Amino acid sequence: MKRLIAGALIAGAATFGLVAGAGDSDAKINEGNYKHQLLMYGVVPTPESNARVIGNTYQQDCYGIGSKNVYQYSIRPTKDGGVASYSSHPAVEWYYRTEYHRTKNGYVGTTYNFGVPIGTMLLKEQPKGR
Repeated sequence: MKRLIAGALIAGAATFGLVAGAGDSDAKINEGNYKHQLLMYGVVPTPESNARVIGNTYQQDCYGIGSKNVYQYSIRPTKDGGVASYSSHPAVEWYYRTEYHRTKNGYVGTTYNFGVPIGTMLLKEQPKGR
């Protein structure tokens, strides 16, 4: 009987430890306003665009003109940033995605189209009110 109680206590403690320690290990791209720029093939810069992150949604205008949400992407949080794509479905992420990683003043990511890297995406954090 003592072995059964001891086994139950150990199992309970292990379960509680797993539940208590199973916090969200994913980071996410911080909400806010950004300047967005794509470096095609890592060297050819496109004009800067305005971008913003609201929750797990990334919105971007077209080169600083037009509506603020011309392009809208879903963000799947990762260990040190997030993956932005049209949807979090694996087939859609294979078609087009950007894998962002946190840096000192924003995020840097590699953009993939059909699984092939096509450029480097820069997201520079902007102060509030801009």
